[in-house]
Amino acid sequence: MTRTQLRVLLILVGVIAFTLALRTGTPWLRWVGIAGVAAALGLRYLPRRPG
Repeated sequence: MTRTQLRVLLILVGVIAFTLALRTGTPWLRWVGIAGVAAALGLRYLPRRPG
């Protein structure tokens, strides 16, 4: 799995989790969604390995 695919997957999981949390009123699921999107954004700033 490439880095871009991982970022897209994390964003999708985060948005789905956040949406489900808003519908069900589950606070921990909302934080899972926020963490997924934050991790995807954090991957952008990690240095790439050469080669």
